[in-house]
Amino acid sequence: MIVPRSTQLIHQDNEYGLYTVTLFKKLHARERKFVVREFSYNEADLTAGKNEITRLVTDKKKQFNAEMAGLGFGSSDYFPYVFYKINVDMIEKAV
Repeated sequence: MIVPRSTQLIHQDNEYGLYTVTLFKKLHARERKFVVREFSYNEADLTAGKNEITRLVTDKKKQFNAEMAGLGFGSSDYFPYVFYKINVDMIEKAV
C-alpha cells in the first residue's frame, strides 16, 4: 500500500518522471501498536453511523436528566443539606 499524498517528483525528462513514494507496511505498523484495516468509503454507512451516535447521545441525556420534573429549577440549583446537632447541655456546663 502507498501512503496517500506521499509522492514526490525526483527527476523528470521529456517522456518520463521519477517519483518517490512512501510504502505503508503492516508489520511495522503493528510493531508500533497501530491496527491496519481495510476501509471502503460508503457515504450512506457513514451518515447512518453519525445519526446513530446522535440518537444515542440524546437518549442518554433524556435518561440521565438530573432536573426534577415540575420543580422549575435545574441541576445547578441543588444544594446538599447538612444538619448539625448541637448539644446545648455541654455548652452550658462549660460556662
